[in-house]
Amino acid sequence: MKKILTLTFLIGGLTGAWAQGTLQFDVNLDGANEVPPTDSTRIGMGIGTGVTLNGTTLDYSIGFSATTDIPTDVTINGPAGTDSTAPILFDLGAPSYYTGFNPPLLSWSVTGMINNLTGAQISDLENGLWYVNFFSSSSSYPDGEIRGQITPVPEPSDLALLGLGIGSISLWCRRKRPLKRYRSFCSCWRVWQASKRKAHSSSLPTSMEAMKRHPTAACMLVLEPSRSMETA
Repeated sequence: MKKILTLTFLIGGLTGAWAQGTLQFDVNLDGANEVPPTDSTRIGMGIGTGVTLNGTTLDYSIGFSATTDIPTDVTINGPAGTDSTAPILFDLGAPSYYTGFNPPLLSWSVTGMINNLTGAQISDLENGLWYVNFFSSSSSYPDGEIRGQITPVPEPSDLALLGLGIGSISLWCRRKRPLKRYRSFCSCWRVWQASKRKAHSSSLPTSMEAMKRHPTAACMLVLEPSRSMETA
C-alpha cells in the first residue's frame, strides 16, 4: 500500500517541489546594452551560481573581464526595459580582483546577497525589469561602461513535470512485474496509454475519461485494487 501511495502523489509532488525551489536568472553585460551604447570591449556575466532568488533573498555572483580601466562600482537598477534607464536600487560596490585566471578572463567580480525583497521588487525582477550597470575609472563612460538585463531562466512547465512523473510511473509498471495487488494500477495506466493509440476513447469507462482530463488524478482512481482489472 505504501508503494501505491508513493506513486499516487509522485506527480503532484514533483510539480510542488519545483514551485518551491530557487529561481535562476541570466545576466550578460556588454557595451552595446548601455543606453546609449558604448564602444567598450569589456564583458560581464554570471559566474558560479550566477544570480538566484530563494524566497525573498537574491544571491549574486557576477564576473567582469579586465581592461586598462579599473572598475569602480556595480549597481542594480530598475524597473526598466532594455531600451531605457532607471534609478539605482542596490549598490553592489566596487568589484574585487581575482588573480587565479591566467590569462585573466573574468578577473573582477562582485558576490553577495540582498535580503528582504518586497513583493513588487520580486515581480519586477521576474519580469526582466532589473539590470546590472558597471562603472569604471574611464571618463568615457560616465553613465556606465557595460550593462546587462537580469532575465529569468525558463522553468520546466507544469506539463513537462507531469510528463516526467507519468513517465516514471510507466517505467515502474514495465520493469517491476507488479504483484497482483498492484496490477490494477498498471492495468489502468495501460488502458489509458492504449486509448491514445486507438480511436475509440468514447468507449472507455467514465473513470478513464476523468483520468484523461485530469492526469494527476490517475493514481487516485486506483488506490484500491480493482477485481475487474486484476482479472484482465
